[in-house]
Amino acid sequence: MKVLKSLRAFLLKIIRSKSPFLADCISGWRMYQHTKTFHSKEQNIFKSVFYGNHAPYVLGGPFRGMFYENRTYFGPVTPRWIGSYEKELHPIISSIHKHSLDCIVDIGAAEGYYSVGFARIFPSINVVSYESNPLSLWHQRTLKALNKAKNLKIRRYCSHEDLCRLGEKRCFILSDIEGCELDLFSEKVISKLTTSLILIELHSHHDLDIEGAASVLEHRFSATHSISFLSPSHRTAADIEIEHPAEFSDKMMVSAMNEYRSQLQKWMYCVPTTQQ
Repeated sequence: MKVLKSLRAFLLKIIRSKSPFLADCISGWRMYQHTKTFHSKEQNIFKSVFYGNHAPYVLGGPFRGMFYENRTYFGPVTPRWIGSYEKELHPIISSIHKHSLDCIVDIGAAEGYYSVGFARIFPSINVVSYESNPLSLWHQRTLKALNKAKNLKIRRYCSHEDLCRLGEKRCFILSDIEGCELDLFSEKVISKLTTSLILIELHSHHDLDIEGAASVLEHRFSATHSISFLSPSHRTAADIEIEHPAEFSDKMMVSAMNEYRSQLQKWMYCVPTTQQ
């Protein structure tokens, strides 16, 4: 098994060197199949109980009412339907309207839970999303159309230049790019984002674990931003905020809210010191 896994990784590395687009397609499809195998049964039961023959929509949380697809994404979709997805971030999402934003940027937007969600609740603000995976891009465009999110622009790659062009704009930037955050948020880039709020999902990076990556980024942002860290928590019955039919028990609800996250994971929230 280890030999096969190593061989797959080696072949994918060769493919990526020749065709990054094809490598992204393969990686996305493998993750899609993994999620479908482990979560589709629970997803189908939830869909039947809560939506019947109707199309799914987000039942609670900051993006309540957002139309959604009955598809398997990269990870279980039921936390998104419930509206409990990344509940730890809800207070931040609920507070960003106080900052008179010029734009919202979602880097690593996946199928568009945040990019489309933000476009819905802030229809007068331009939202820009970046996502490199072709399968996720297709899902996101579909979700954008379902919700008529005309103020959302979807792009593929985010560069240093893209972020530096934000300049003195007051933006909310959300980043979930699987370990590339240390490459993207260089000291030069950060020096151009002194008026932006930045929320980063942290990952290990080469020889650095999550704590190491957090330490590097904290040092880079410390001169211009006030920094706080958030950690994930296990879902319990106390986290249930929506009404649910009797046949779908609290235990089933807690299971449906499970995002299968490592407790080592962290988010880093950076608020400009000028806005304290």
